[in-house]
Amino acid sequence: MEAGEGDVSFLMEELAIIGPSKRPGERRPTLKVLTASSPAFAAAKTRDLELSARVSQKGNETVDAESGETLLVVEAPVHPHNSRFAPTPTLELADTQVPPGMSPTNVLIRADFSENEDSPRQLQILHARGIVSQELMDLLKDRLKLDRGAMKRHRTIVFASVRIGDAVRVTNLTTVMPKCCCGGYRCI
Repeated sequence: MEAGEGDVSFLMEELAIIGPSKRPGERRPTLKVLTASSPAFAAAKTRDLELSARVSQKGNETVDAESGETLLVVEAPVHPHNSRFAPTPTLELADTQVPPGMSPTNVLIRADFSENEDSPRQLQILHARGIVSQELMDLLKDRLKLDRGAMKRHRTIVFASVRIGDAVRVTNLTTVMPKCCCGGYRCI
C-alpha cells in the first residue's frame, strides 16, 4: 500500500529483477536477485524460475539462467471497472536524438506518472548495462510522456527498456494501473 493524495491510497505492484550468476567452479549459472520490491516476493519468484528450469532440463529445453538475460517479473493488482477505472495509456518518447557525448547504455526503468501529469513524477533505474549519468536521468524525465488521449486519467506505472546508441529507443515492457483504495475501504 502507498499513500496518495486525500483519502486515496494505492495497492502497488511487486517486482523482481533476476539474472544469472556464475561462480568459479560452477558448471551452470544460478539465478540471482538483482533487485526486488520485497525479499519474500523475490524468493517466491526465484523458486518458481528454478522449478521451471528443472522442468525444462527434463524436457531438454534451454534453461533461462544459461541465456545470460536479465528477467523482470512484475505482479500487479487488477483495477476493477469502477468509477476510478481508466484505460491504459501509451508510453511515448518525445525525441529520439542522442545528445553529443552521451555514452551508449541499456537501462531497465520504472516510471511513475501521477494522474495529473504526462511526464514521470519519479523515475528509477532498476538495472543498467553501461553508465547511468545525471544527464541520462534528465533526458528520460524530459522525453518520456504518456499519451492518454481524451481518456480519463489515472496514476500509471510503466516498466520499459531504454537503449541509448545511435538513437534513443524505448520498449514498453508493461504498464500497471495501481488499484485505488478510497476512504476506509481496504482494497486488498
